[in-house]
Amino acid sequence: MELLRKILLGMIVIIILVLIEFVKPLRAEEPKPLFHVGGYVGFNLNSHSASFTRVGEQYFNCCPLFKKGSGTGLAAGALFEMPLNEKFFLGGRLGYSQLSGKFSPKETIGNTEVRDPNPPYETISITKATVEHVLKSNLNMAAFEPYLGFHAYEGLHVVVGLRLGYMLSPQFTQYERLINPENVTFTDGRRIRNDYNDQDIPEANSLQLHGMLGLGYDLPIGKNMYLTPEVRYFMPFMDVSNVDWKVAQFQFAAALKIPIYPPAPVALRDTMLRRDTSTVVEKGSSAAYVRLKNTEREQIKVPSDAGEIERTIITEYYENVLPKKEYLALDFDVYGVTRQGERQRDPLVIIEEIETEEGFPLLPYIFFPKGNSSLSDTRMKQFDSQNYAAFSEGRLPWNTLDIYKQLLNIIGKRMTDDPASELTLTGTNNNTDAENNNINLSQIRANNVKTYLTGVWNINPRRIYTEAVNLPAKPTNPIIPEGIEENSRVEFSSKSKDLLLPVYLKEVLRESNPPLIEIEPKVQSEAGLNRFEMTISQGGSELRNFEQTQAPVSYKWNIEEAPVPLLETPAVIAMKVTDNSNQEKQLEKQISIQQKTIKTKRTQIEGDYRVERYSLILFDFDKATILDNHRQVLEYIKSKIQPNSLVTITGYADRTGTLEYNTDLARRRSEEVTTYFNMPNIKFNINPVGSNVLIFDNDLPEGRSYSRTVRIEIRTPVGGK
Repeated sequence: MELLRKILLGMIVIIILVLIEFVKPLRAEEPKPLFHVGGYVGFNLNSHSASFTRVGEQYFNCCPLFKKGSGTGLAAGALFEMPLNEKFFLGGRLGYSQLSGKFSPKETIGNTEVRDPNPPYETISITKATVEHVLKSNLNMAAFEPYLGFHAYEGLHVVVGLRLGYMLSPQFTQYERLINPENVTFTDGRRIRNDYNDQDIPEANSLQLHGMLGLGYDLPIGKNMYLTPEVRYFMPFMDVSNVDWKVAQFQFAAALKIPIYPPAPVALRDTMLRRDTSTVVEKGSSAAYVRLKNTEREQIKVPSDAGEIERTIITEYYENVLPKKEYLALDFDVYGVTRQGERQRDPLVIIEEIETEEGFPLLPYIFFPKGNSSLSDTRMKQFDSQNYAAFSEGRLPWNTLDIYKQLLNIIGKRMTDDPASELTLTGTNNNTDAENNNINLSQIRANNVKTYLTGVWNINPRRIYTEAVNLPAKPTNPIIPEGIEENSRVEFSSKSKDLLLPVYLKEVLRESNPPLIEIEPKVQSEAGLNRFEMTISQGGSELRNFEQTQAPVSYKWNIEEAPVPLLETPAVIAMKVTDNSNQEKQLEKQISIQQKTIKTKRTQIEGDYRVERYSLILFDFDKATILDNHRQVLEYIKSKIQPNSLVTITGYADRTGTLEYNTDLARRRSEEVTTYFNMPNIKFNINPVGSNVLIFDNDLPEGRSYSRTVRIEIRTPVGGK
């Protein structure tokens, strides 16, 4: 086998050398084209690397970890290549590529309930079974590939570049298949479970970026026309979705490159050049006008002293050789638009840094589906015992419900950091139907929470106490659907004062005045517009890019959306239009930018302010009472209020009840907080919103619970050095 491989490799080398010698004389006489256009088709080998257990919380899966997968696909598209010099060329491709692949890890599981597929369908428990976890992805991408090429030797070239892709409806199919033993099924009578077909990949990254390295050889098949076999490798820089999942790719393709040549030069009649040359030169040289083939049409004039023959020749050249140019004009206006909608022409943009702190309360409940006690069926995010250590509150998302999903890990981390802390878990049920007086279900719910904290976070079991009751001590209305759903839960309580405190996050926001720039192009084109392009940049970095076939009525630039200008140098708006006769017009204008960072504002003792937002207490259902566990939080907020602070308290409620009642309930909640602060010299604004605005998803029990709150904003001027 080894000898055969060496012989085959030697034959390939000989064939390549013969081809190179054969095409040398063809290349020696080739005229130089302006550029090449063409297309390509290819075959992809896709390599999927990953480290995740589920593509989304809503898609249950027992797989311990998806790591490696593979797949194949097709690629096709159009290409453009333009030489820079004898060695280098620029290229670009626009095409379609398939990145699909399949994961199929196998796992041995034990103590698994299965059943005989034949009557009487007896259920048994086996100690060892083998399952296959299958996840198939359907990933199709439209892609743009800019690249730089280098001619290494004769027709052999190397290319390096990027691939910017856009995913087209990425989907996946998932199932778990029982492989062994073969004579049983899962308890539902099937050998497949956890199956989902043709589902959209949750939180998929539509934009994909790859680095590209390639090798190709141009085989001439005509005058400067090439058939190019090639291989390219694409290295991924981005995940497929919000989980750790990347796709690398080898692409084997064949490209067809067709040359485009410059137009042939226009032959002029010799009559003009032979006629009384000395006289023509002395009079201003009518012949010189004719020789300037690329002269602008407006510069062609007939000298006043030209003879009849000279006039005829110049007139014919003017009318028949030079192209007629259509009128094309470009201008644009720039306006700043304030938050109140006022417009100002050619504005000064001031970008200001503002310190912000926000507190997020911990809802000390985990809600379980009706009749269910499994943590996997709640919205809690769970780790395994290998990757929990990387968790940090400081890296939590700036979102209340996303923070709630990390409740178990927040508690686990805090108990790890404070070995003296203890926790009580109280399991409850809704006391209706199958849960009626089902204390055992309540106990199992509490036990499962304890098992996670002790098994994953290694908390000493003696530090966690469990209790079981029917309805909670402070239930939601148990006769309405929302109450029935909320009363099936596990409650957290602790004598350790810091264990259930809110999560505090800090951030520096950048506000712009004005926040919006409106650009209004003014284009006049007799031939009709073919392309409109506009870029906004600062200091060589591109902030926005806009391109289409026609000029828009206006373009709105939201300055506060990333990327935000970071320098004091002006932002440059560059506009370019091309009409249907290939005429181009370009124009640039500048916008002055002023940066007011926290450091510079304090150095100059300017008006700066710190914004702190808190939603740190959650009221019981239909209550406005300040509880003992609220006091530590309210004292913390009170310590943040300065004599010159402006405090706004906004009250909310869930959707249960009428709008009028909920508005009054929100007012009472806001007033209770104001009364507790007891700071008569501070300016308080009370804003009772109630359920007129639902700040969280009220279809979820945690969304309704988090809506029973007040939000407190403290805006404090900051002066001095």
